[in-house]
Amino acid sequence: MSTSKKWLPFTSTLVIALAAAAGLYVWKGSEISDLESAAKKPLIGRLKADDAGRGPRGAPSSKAGGPEQAKVDKALRPTRNGMRSMFERAKHIMSMDRDDVLKLLDELEAKGGMRSPITGINAMAAYARLAELDPHFAMERALKQKGEMRDMGMFTVMNEWLSNDRKGALAWFAKSDDIESKKKYLTIASITNAGADPDLIAELSAGIDDPEARSKALLDSIGALAFTDPDAALKKLDEIQDPEEREKAEEKVYEGFLMRYPKKALDYAMAQPPGSKARENARNALIRWGEQDSGEALKWMTAQNKDVQKELFDTGDGKTPGWGFGKATVEEIGAAARQLSDQGQKDKLYAAWANSQSYSHPVEGLNQLHEIRDPELQKSTAGAIGYAIAQQGKTSDMTRWLETAQPNDTRDTAVASFARGIAQNNAAEGAVWAGKITNPTIRQETIQALKNPTPQAPSLQNIGQPGRRRPQ
Repeated sequence: MSTSKKWLPFTSTLVIALAAAAGLYVWKGSEISDLESAAKKPLIGRLKADDAGRGPRGAPSSKAGGPEQAKVDKALRPTRNGMRSMFERAKHIMSMDRDDVLKLLDELEAKGGMRSPITGINAMAAYARLAELDPHFAMERALKQKGEMRDMGMFTVMNEWLSNDRKGALAWFAKSDDIESKKKYLTIASITNAGADPDLIAELSAGIDDPEARSKALLDSIGALAFTDPDAALKKLDEIQDPEEREKAEEKVYEGFLMRYPKKALDYAMAQPPGSKARENARNALIRWGEQDSGEALKWMTAQNKDVQKELFDTGDGKTPGWGFGKATVEEIGAAARQLSDQGQKDKLYAAWANSQSYSHPVEGLNQLHEIRDPELQKSTAGAIGYAIAQQGKTSDMTRWLETAQPNDTRDTAVASFARGIAQNNAAEGAVWAGKITNPTIRQETIQALKNPTPQAPSLQNIGQPGRRRPQ
């Protein structure tokens, strides 16, 4: 067997360990909080301890760890490439004989924990090598350790064992009485291996009697599978007969789709019956997709039938939509609005987009207010943008917009909100801006408000509606 093939299983173990750390962050569970903490230490570690033994050319070194680790350091080629050094370290340890591996583990375990990222790599590689030589003994030794060393050792040995002798590893897992360790490994395997090896979760689950642990493993695995192989996740979903378990699994599938396949998430959500959680969250899914890819999200939305568009826009709760299409261009918003059949929906789309420009391109947002035909929504949007500009102190933006803005209630609402926002830090300047309001009623209301300021900030939901413009 070539040297590279010999330590290839450990490379897989290391990659899965890194994936597990990321997975534990995303798919948090109360029963794996201890393992999450343990995973962070060897991967992140205490950098000062590592830096203390750094070589002259910047190559990571573990000389401070002890004589056995120093031997490993000495065998490595000097390099400034930390990633290459890490894999060369693992490669070297994976070629050691049993006695040298045991000596290295004795030294590492005597420290009682991971002192740096390098000691973490050393320990993982040593346990992987021992598992390659004698998996039963390696697992027995790992489970005698404590804390992070125990979790890391068990995880590494199990992964290596499965790579080299799947049947033997599963047999040990089924017979083991260490329920907590089995639950921990099942949780990580569900998150990290489901996409590449979905059958493994079922095989591991068969070795655990705890129905809650098996159920959680199924949910975590189907969620991870949805992220990597959506069609396989849907197939797994169809195999679940229990209604309650299926509902929970559907949520996991939807979440997995949403993270990577937003169009599939929305298609899936809208295919569910009214009242289902996925369908209820479809609007938020569209917002999230819009934040990632406004153009594609808008195309999807405008391609839906009138009933779906109405469902997405008209929530029935009276709230103005907070669509995440702020990154869309004016042309994209215009094209989408023209394809909407309902004027109210067009107004809401323009209002949401204009409001989303408040902190990036406020003048562009204000310049699109005329596209909103509903006068009340037009004014409330203007007020929200005006106040946001004031909060940022962007006086030049408001000044530039006023150079071309036509005198009307919408213009004056924006100025009134801007004046109130400015007055919070500079009452005199706020009064100057209030004087720029052309409608006498709105101007007087604003001046009065500046004398009796309230802490409530204007927004698309709560901005006050000033008086109507009087004929001049």
